[in-house]
Amino acid sequence: YVGEGKIQVGGESYNSIEDYVATKIGDDGGETGGSLSTTTVLTQGQEVYFTGVPTEKFYVLFDSDNSTPTVKILAVKNVKTTVIPYEQADDANVVSFGISNTYAGSSIASLVDTYVREKLEINNLLLGTEEARLMYIEELEILNGGGTLSSGTVLTNTPTWVKNTNFWLGSAYLSNAVWEIYDGNLFYNTTLNKADYWGMRPVLVVNKTRLSIST
Repeated sequence: YVGEGKIQVGGESYNSIEDYVATKIGDDGGETGGSLSTTTVLTQGQEVYFTGVPTEKFYVLFDSDNSTPTVKILAVKNVKTTVIPYEQADDANVVSFGISNTYAGSSIASLVDTYVREKLEINNLLLGTEEARLMYIEELEILNGGGTLSSGTVLTNTPTWVKNTNFWLGSAYLSNAVWEIYDGNLFYNTTLNKADYWGMRPVLVVNKTRLSIST
């Protein structure tokens, strides 16, 4: 039954099809539903985790209001890919981006996908509403207070919890370069297929019903 902006299934009401799917994932998809609802208000910098995987913490990247079912979150630490399953760690290894300057064509994209599936136990992302990737340069510009960023910029206004690790962004600078954060500064890197100083720090856009608040 669908009416008044909601759907009703088995006598229970949901805000949308996506809300219904996310809520029922624990029953039907082998994934664990979280303690939050789609109307939970989350604030930037707040720590959350996927219910059932409390060791992997994430920061809320941007405030999320009570009318948006999804939230954008950033891994607290870089992901270590020399262990199975991959996990966030203080001693996370560096990785290369890949031979392509586009995230979709990069080798790092497959690392993000493996982490999400094997460690976070997310076997599917809700089509059109959820995603797993790296941070975009446009998101970093917002986090730094607005305005266009250039190579060599000291990220003075960016929250410390964002710039406290060295990691690749998912945005190209030029045809042979990708943005990255190193030692609290923004640079571009042309040695994409070389693992020098930068790690993998995923950004996820997920339904809030998958999450619990870290205490």
